[in-house]
Amino acid sequence: RLKPDKPRKDKKKNDKVIKYESPAGQPNRAYFPPGTRAALSDPSVLLIITEGEKKGAAADQHGFACIALGGVWSW
Repeated sequence: RLKPDKPRKDKKKNDKVIKYESPAGQPNRAYFPPGTRAALSDPSVLLIITEGEKKGAAADQHGFACIALGGVWSW
């Protein structure tokens, strides 16, 4: 997923701005930040699950093991 500098508008939804783009026809996937991958092998580490890759990356940067879901509304 990416967040364009100049997002396009959705013509089908009254020109609502599309903040994030994903490949068409692809399923949602979990995002595992780099620091979290190493922590997954240790069952004693607290694991956080959140919505949004940016939140997951921020948690990871602050030392929290976190798996991020790209939009829970569609799960």
